Amino acid sequence: MRLDLLLLTLALLPGCGWRERTCIERVLRQDQEAGSAKRLSDTTARMRAISLSGCPGDFSAAYLNHIHAVEDLSKVQAVKDTVADVEGGWGTALRFGVGVLTLGDAVQANQKIQASFREVERIAALHGAAIPAPTSK
Repeated sequence: MRLDLLLLTLALLPGCGWRERTCIERVLRQDQEAGSAKRLSDTTARMRAISLSGCPGDFSAAYLNHIHAVEDLSKVQAVKDTVADVEGGWGTALRFGVGVLTLGDAVQANQKIQASFREVERIAALHGAAIPAPTSK
């Protein structure tokens, strides 16, 4: 009887629910599938289509931040592709609109993606979710 009460109490505590873990694990699996897209813009569209309904707020916020980081790299990639068509590559700095795009911008955007996903994984682990093994591309 005492063990049943303890298990029920743990199941009802915020952050300890199996529904939250299940939701997080679903999002992480779908995120892996989204990453298999050939174009970065397709990846971000797939990521945006993943439902965060039922996930804990801290996880949802971290995942949205991760989407924003991937979208930032997608913008950098789009500028690089546009300018490469005209100028033939990165060069030392590429002019686009009023800003200057450098190779460092791409490196910084990639670092932001890595940091944001580490935060997603950290929060997922706090909620007891299983983190899927990385897939090779």
